[in-house]
Amino acid sequence: MEIKSGEEVGRKNPLCLFELSGAVVSSVMRQVEKEVWELPGPILQGILPLLNIYYLDRIEEIAVKKGLSTEPIWCKLWFDIMKTRPSRLENIKCWRKKFLETFFSNVLRGILDVSSHKHLSDPCFLPLLYTS
Repeated sequence: MEIKSGEEVGRKNPLCLFELSGAVVSSVMRQVEKEVWELPGPILQGILPLLNIYYLDRIEEIAVKKGLSTEPIWCKLWFDIMKTRPSRLENIKCWRKKFLETFFSNVLRGILDVSSHKHLSDPCFLPLLYTS
């Protein structure tokens, strides 16, 4: 295996320091959750899309207090994970509610596997893993 310089690796997958930091924070969220809640809004906004659905749901109230919306993130998760389009007749007012209702329904019916997507994997979902 050939070892490449950081510059060569960086050209293939250019991540800024903020994105790298956000990825690390999201991976250790269990240990730093309360500190993340206290971050300023602009920093928190960059971390929100990196969180799994467990922490995204938990941080919802804090995000709203800081003037941030998680709706675009829930909408993106819907299309990335559910891979379906909602009915045209359905007027979705809250993507979070729509996603979570469909998520739990699909897991309990065995349609969705929680180990299938990085935003679904967390030790908190262990009981769901056994039901899916």
